[in-house]
Amino acid sequence: MGLRHTSALDDTGGKQGFERFVRTFAQYGGSAKYERWELAWRAGYQQTRALYLAGGDDPIEVPIQSKWRYRMMLGYNFKSWDADPELAYEYFPEGEADAAYPEPRHRWRLATDLKFDKHNHLELFVQRQHGPELYSGLARTEVRWVLGLIYHHRTRAGA
Repeated sequence: MGLRHTSALDDTGGKQGFERFVRTFAQYGGSAKYERWELAWRAGYQQTRALYLAGGDDPIEVPIQSKWRYRMMLGYNFKSWDADPELAYEYFPEGEADAAYPEPRHRWRLATDLKFDKHNHLELFVQRQHGPELYSGLARTEVRWVLGLIYHHRTRAGA
């Protein structure tokens, strides 16, 4: 279970700017290893609520967006190499009640994880997403490419 604060650029209409959202989610997953291969899966449910809208609309009047998501990941551990690759596919099914996701969305990610010690690691990835816009109610399909860098720090092992 978790809580995430996000923002998105609203670049349509007369008033443009960054809109803010809060997302709550619950997920369940597992993994299996065979020799140097790792297969992981995850199923999750999320709800996104608007906190601030650039156009001045009342965020309380915007419907809560609910979404199921499913993820599969395949990784390989190269001998004597710390930057092991992972390929992940995430699927956001159609048929949800909200109009912001009128068709399914697909996300592919190729990533590597550089571990410095048991408390610090750096994730590098390239991601391709195809489907409707993430936060807008417009039924506009797009393809997004993302090049990402995420730094993780744990204050204690297992946290």
